Amino acid sequence: MGFLSRYSGTDIIDLGDSYSVTILQHLPGDAQEAAEAAKVKAVANVESDGENRTVAVETSQDMARYTTLLLHAAIVGWNLTDERDQLLPLAPDEQRLASIKRLPAEVRTRLREHIEANMKAEVRTPDEQRQFRGAGDGGAPVGEGWPGDPAGSPAPGGVLDPAGSL
Repeated sequence: MGFLSRYSGTDIIDLGDSYSVTILQHLPGDAQEAAEAAKVKAVANVESDGENRTVAVETSQDMARYTTLLLHAAIVGWNLTDERDQLLPLAPDEQRLASIKRLPAEVRTRLREHIEANMKAEVRTPDEQRQFRGAGDGGAPVGEGWPGDPAGSPAPGGVLDPAGSL
Protein backbone atom coordinates (compact mmCIF):
# COMPACT_ATOMS: atom_id res chain seq x y z
CA MET A 1 0.00 0.00 0.00
CA GLY A 2 1.43 3.37 -1.03
CA PHE A 3 1.80 6.34 1.30
CA LEU A 4 -0.93 8.48 -0.30
CA SER A 5 -3.37 5.57 -0.16
CA ARG A 6 -3.51 6.14 3.62
CA TYR A 7 -5.23 9.42 2.79
CA SER A 8 -7.64 8.28 0.07
CA GLY A 9 -10.75 7.45 2.10
CA THR A 10 -14.15 9.07 1.87
CA ASP A 11 -17.00 9.80 4.27
CA ILE A 12 -20.67 9.72 3.41
CA ILE A 13 -22.63 12.50 5.10
CA ASP A 14 -26.32 11.62 5.52
CA LEU A 15 -28.50 14.69 5.01
CA GLY A 16 -31.79 12.90 5.65
CA ASP A 17 -34.59 11.81 3.32
CA SER A 18 -32.10 9.50 1.54
CA TYR A 19 -29.90 12.42 0.42
CA SER A 20 -26.15 12.20 1.02
CA VAL A 21 -22.83 13.77 0.09
CA THR A 22 -19.57 11.85 -0.29
CA ILE A 23 -16.49 13.81 0.74
CA LEU A 24 -12.78 13.12 0.89
CA GLN A 25 -11.51 12.36 4.38
CA HIS A 26 -8.27 14.20 3.56
CA LEU A 27 -7.90 17.17 1.24
CA PRO A 28 -4.86 17.54 -0.99
CA GLY A 29 -2.50 20.11 0.51
CA ASP A 30 -2.86 22.58 -2.36
CA ALA A 31 -6.66 22.59 -2.08
CA GLN A 32 -6.52 23.16 1.67
CA GLU A 33 -3.97 25.96 1.21
CA ALA A 34 -6.16 27.69 -1.40
CA ALA A 35 -9.19 27.57 0.89
CA GLU A 36 -7.18 28.84 3.88
CA ALA A 37 -5.76 31.69 1.78
CA ALA A 38 -9.28 32.78 0.84
CA LYS A 39 -10.41 32.71 4.46
CA VAL A 40 -8.46 35.75 5.73
CA LYS A 41 -7.45 38.83 3.81
CA ALA A 42 -5.15 41.53 5.16
CA VAL A 43 -4.64 44.96 3.64
CA ALA A 44 -1.91 47.30 4.94
CA ASN A 45 -2.32 51.06 4.55
CA VAL A 46 0.77 53.21 5.07
CA GLU A 47 0.34 56.90 5.84
CA SER A 48 3.11 59.44 6.33
CA ASP A 49 3.02 63.05 7.52
CA GLY A 50 6.65 63.71 6.68
CA GLU A 51 8.07 62.77 10.07
CA ASN A 52 5.99 59.81 11.14
CA ARG A 53 4.76 56.78 9.29
CA THR A 54 1.65 54.96 10.38
CA VAL A 55 0.76 51.48 9.23
CA ALA A 56 -2.83 50.34 9.61
CA VAL A 57 -3.66 46.74 8.87
CA GLU A 58 -7.23 45.80 8.10
CA THR A 59 -8.23 42.15 8.13
CA SER A 60 -11.42 40.55 6.95
CA GLN A 61 -12.78 37.05 6.68
CA ASP A 62 -14.48 35.64 3.63
CA MET A 63 -16.04 32.53 5.14
CA ALA A 64 -18.37 32.08 2.17
CA ARG A 65 -15.47 31.80 -0.30
CA TYR A 66 -13.51 29.63 2.14
CA THR A 67 -16.48 27.28 2.51
CA THR A 68 -17.08 27.15 -1.24
CA LEU A 69 -13.43 26.27 -1.96
CA LEU A 70 -13.37 23.69 0.82
CA LEU A 71 -16.54 22.00 -0.44
CA HIS A 72 -15.34 22.18 -4.04
CA ALA A 73 -12.17 20.29 -3.10
CA ALA A 74 -13.78 17.76 -0.77
CA ILE A 75 -17.01 16.70 -2.48
CA VAL A 76 -16.58 13.68 -4.73
CA GLY A 77 -20.21 12.69 -5.13
CA TRP A 78 -23.80 13.28 -4.09
CA ASN A 79 -27.39 12.51 -4.94
CA LEU A 80 -28.74 16.03 -4.30
CA THR A 81 -31.44 17.35 -6.59
CA ASP A 82 -32.97 20.69 -7.48
CA GLU A 83 -36.60 21.79 -7.09
CA ARG A 84 -37.59 19.70 -10.15
CA ASP A 85 -35.81 16.61 -8.77
CA GLN A 86 -32.98 16.94 -11.31
CA LEU A 87 -29.52 15.96 -10.06
CA LEU A 88 -27.39 18.99 -9.19
CA PRO A 89 -24.35 18.68 -11.51
CA LEU A 90 -20.81 18.22 -10.19
CA ALA A 91 -19.22 18.64 -13.64
CA PRO A 92 -18.05 20.65 -15.47
CA ASP A 93 -16.33 22.85 -12.92
CA GLU A 94 -18.52 25.94 -13.48
CA GLN A 95 -21.68 23.91 -12.85
CA ARG A 96 -20.07 22.24 -9.83
CA LEU A 97 -19.41 25.66 -8.25
CA ALA A 98 -22.94 26.81 -9.09
CA SER A 99 -24.39 23.66 -7.48
CA ILE A 100 -22.31 24.12 -4.32
CA LYS A 101 -23.38 27.76 -4.05
CA ARG A 102 -27.05 26.71 -4.28
CA LEU A 103 -26.83 24.51 -1.19
CA PRO A 104 -28.67 25.87 1.85
CA ALA A 105 -26.39 27.63 4.35
CA GLU A 106 -27.00 25.05 7.08
CA VAL A 107 -25.99 22.21 4.73
CA ARG A 108 -22.84 24.08 3.65
CA THR A 109 -21.98 24.71 7.31
CA ARG A 110 -22.54 21.07 8.28
CA LEU A 111 -20.33 19.83 5.45
CA ARG A 112 -17.63 22.43 6.21
CA GLU A 113 -17.59 21.46 9.89
CA HIS A 114 -17.19 17.78 8.98
CA ILE A 115 -14.34 18.59 6.59
CA GLU A 116 -12.63 20.77 9.20
CA ALA A 117 -12.94 17.98 11.79
CA ASN A 118 -11.28 15.60 9.31
CA MET A 119 -8.49 18.13 8.74
CA LYS A 120 -7.72 18.06 12.47
CA ALA A 121 -7.88 14.27 12.79
CA GLU A 122 -4.65 12.32 13.20
CA VAL A 123 -3.99 9.49 10.80
CA ARG A 124 -2.33 6.34 12.11
CA THR A 125 -1.66 3.04 10.44
CA PRO A 126 -3.19 -0.01 12.15
CA ASP A 127 0.29 -0.87 13.52
CA GLU A 128 0.70 2.65 14.93
CA GLN A 129 -2.77 2.52 16.48
CA ARG A 130 -1.94 -0.73 18.31
CA GLN A 131 1.15 0.94 19.80
CA PHE A 132 -0.83 3.66 21.55
CA ARG A 133 -3.26 3.51 24.43
CA GLY A 134 -6.76 4.88 24.14
CA ALA A 135 -7.67 8.53 24.73
CA GLY A 136 -7.08 9.63 28.28
CA ASP A 137 -4.43 7.01 28.97
CA GLY A 138 -1.58 9.45 28.44
CA GLY A 139 -0.68 8.24 24.96
CA ALA A 140 2.52 6.47 26.01
CA PRO A 141 3.48 3.56 23.77
CA VAL A 142 2.31 0.23 25.12
CA GLY A 143 4.97 -1.36 27.35
CA GLU A 144 6.60 1.95 28.28
CA GLY A 145 6.00 3.94 31.43
CA TRP A 146 6.53 7.59 32.19
CA PRO A 147 9.48 9.14 30.37
CA GLY A 148 12.66 9.53 32.39
CA ASP A 149 13.53 7.93 35.71
CA PRO A 150 10.83 5.51 36.90
CA ALA A 151 11.60 6.59 40.49
CA GLY A 152 10.53 10.12 39.52
CA SER A 153 7.16 8.97 38.19
CA PRO A 154 4.18 10.16 40.16
CA ALA A 155 1.97 7.70 41.95
CA PRO A 156 -1.59 7.44 40.63
CA GLY A 157 -3.30 10.69 41.51
CA GLY A 158 0.03 12.21 42.57
CA VAL A 159 1.67 15.33 41.24
CA LEU A 160 5.35 15.45 40.33
CA ASP A 161 7.06 18.61 41.56
CA PRO A 162 10.14 20.05 39.77
CA ALA A 163 12.45 18.35 42.28
CA GLY A 164 11.00 14.96 41.31
CA SER A 165 9.19 14.15 44.55
CA LEU A 166 5.50 13.86 45.33
